[in-house]
Amino acid sequence: MWFGYARTELLPINVRRVVLQAFREYAARCEFGEGEVLFEPIAPELLLREMVAELDRDSSAATVLPRLRQTAQHWGIDLDRVFDTPRRADVLWYILESIEDSKGAQLIVPSREHLTDLGPSERAAVAQLARTAVEVHYLDATSAPAEPPRPAESTDAPSADDQVLVESRIGSIPAVAQLDAATELSRLGRPELIEYVDAIYVALIEDAATTAAAGVLEFPPDAGRAVIRLLAAAVTGRLIVELEEPRHRPDAVAAELITLCENTRRFTDGTRTFTRCTLPDGYSADAQSRGRG
Repeated sequence: MWFGYARTELLPINVRRVVLQAFREYAARCEFGEGEVLFEPIAPELLLREMVAELDRDSSAATVLPRLRQTAQHWGIDLDRVFDTPRRADVLWYILESIEDSKGAQLIVPSREHLTDLGPSERAAVAQLARTAVEVHYLDATSAPAEPPRPAESTDAPSADDQVLVESRIGSIPAVAQLDAATELSRLGRPELIEYVDAIYVALIEDAATTAAAGVLEFPPDAGRAVIRLLAAAVTGRLIVELEEPRHRPDAVAAELITLCENTRRFTDGTRTFTRCTLPDGYSADAQSRGRG
């Protein structure tokens, strides 16, 4: 089972048919079987706002919006709040409900942008998506998280040969970083580890976001500043979650992380802080260690 998902507001009208065909061609090339393409419609409030703006653009008097504001004021309505209501995610939630009990479900989106910059309902949907075993595919090649492993860049790493399985910037929607990790674990054939790793991601990100130290991390941070990685230890293959922050942190590792992980440590390298959390013995990136070939 597969779904293609895209936000209509992000696609020009002349591009939508092309994206529709791209979804189907990608699914056919990957032999995903039967599937469905769904577009998240533009919110009615946004459509109304655009229509009003279009009417005013076509009239030299430009009276539609002022008259509408006068009427709203008379009725005691805040017109800005009517037009700027949070984005909806009805279609995304429908997809989540459809794949909730499915194994091997695939989700295809044009790019990460279609799962970011969202309202509260959509942020909750993306967080839920991160907890499922669904594999996410991005049509733009720059967004695919399944890049070949490469050496970790930390200068104080336990081993220079530790491998980066997936690396994500912590942007405006931290749940997307969780989704990256879940996607990579699914690709590795380790879906049973998704929930546990997700809990560590959540604890690390929340600890960074709520710390009262000087230079507290805020979302969204500057591009390229805060990074979270899922690593595989060079010798044992044990999983490690590492958070790299653009500040010096003298505080101790959060108690929740100490409880979740077998080993935690925090160290600084210049103006950056690294927090590394090693999962207990038995939590390995190697599927063969659990009898999978």
